Amino acid sequence: MTINLKLQMLSWKKVATTKFQKNLVLSGFFFGTLIFLLGMLESYAIIHFLPPSLLGKLASAKYFNSKPSVLSIILFAICLVPIFETFLAQQFVIELSKKLGATPFFCGVFSASVFGLGHYINGGLAHGITALLSGLLLAYVYLLYREQGIGQSFIVTAFAHAINNTWVVIMSSYIEF
Repeated sequence: MTINLKLQMLSWKKVATTKFQKNLVLSGFFFGTLIFLLGMLESYAIIHFLPPSLLGKLASAKYFNSKPSVLSIILFAICLVPIFETFLAQQFVIELSKKLGATPFFCGVFSASVFGLGHYINGGLAHGITALLSGLLLAYVYLLYREQGIGQSFIVTAFAHAINNTWVVIMSSYIEF
């Protein structure tokens, strides 16, 4: 009887974990798509209001001398960069700010500023402005899921970032920036 009970508990934990992971994935997909759509609106406005000399190039243009392969785009823009940037601009900045007693609002604004500054340095003013606003949403997602744990908030935020980058890669294959 105890073996049967342990097996039932084990299978329930597996089902609960799977349902929870699906929720994180769906949340990441939703927020990533939302960030992308708002980013497209931002980009449209920025392109029409900033002079072309201030727009800058895509950040990835600095790292690739020729057209990158599909595999390198998937590896860097969709897998590695979201993990690195989520750790650096959301998790590290927000957790450190929280430990120093900052309010969630300040944590979010500070995180977005770091995110935007990094993109400004790599891609110019237009990229920095768009990343600042996207960074606010990514910080919001991180803080929203933070009460479920650091791991969960990191997963949702990094996945949202990866989904946003996926949409950007898809769109940039159709539109020349």
